[in-house]
Amino acid sequence: MSDTEKTRNPPRTQRGVWFGFVAQADISEQMEVVRWLRNDARYRVVTILHNKDFYEEDTTITRDGAEVAVKKGDRKSYHFHGIVRIGSKITAQSLAKRFGNYLHFELLSDPAEYAMYMLHQTFNSRDKAKYDYSELLDDVALWNEITEKEREDDVCAVVRKVASYRTDSGEISVDDMLTASDAVALRSLMGHSYFYKTFVDKSDSKRGCNNGDNNGA
Repeated sequence: MSDTEKTRNPPRTQRGVWFGFVAQADISEQMEVVRWLRNDARYRVVTILHNKDFYEEDTTITRDGAEVAVKKGDRKSYHFHGIVRIGSKITAQSLAKRFGNYLHFELLSDPAEYAMYMLHQTFNSRDKAKYDYSELLDDVALWNEITEKEREDDVCAVVRKVASYRTDSGEISVDDMLTASDAVALRSLMGHSYFYKTFVDKSDSKRGCNNGDNNGA
């Protein structure tokens, strides 16, 4: 599976209910598995077509059973990223076996991270081609359920962390972040710049986040 680091996988023998997969659009057997997942009531699945991806370095891939060299900047074949939720716990190997081992599944210990990666909206995918929420396919409600709590917790964490660097004038001091070598706060501010007006206006409480003890922020 491509970009396996995004899945943060536990041992493959562990049983779970959240699995990620990548299905090549031009491999009929893999797409047949995806169609089955979409239509079988035992599964919930959300997918997205990645059609704007490029190889980031020279490498060798397997295509039609043969090793093929690709260069940095070559366009990747169209492929679907997906998350499937199973009603009962199962291993990745058992799930793949159900479908003739035509599609590889990875057990997800952090489905919210993988869901955001599907749009290339994680820190490690920030330089990749972006995909829009409107491009999600199938059970989009599942994607929302996966990310809703994550977004809520993330908003509050960002507000509390970055607001702790607010000066008496209400501005956020990036210099203080640099002086403190606070990489977390700096990444949060860069990754959530749309919160900046919230910080300046001192209106973070409107988002329902309890600031706690953050130096009067």
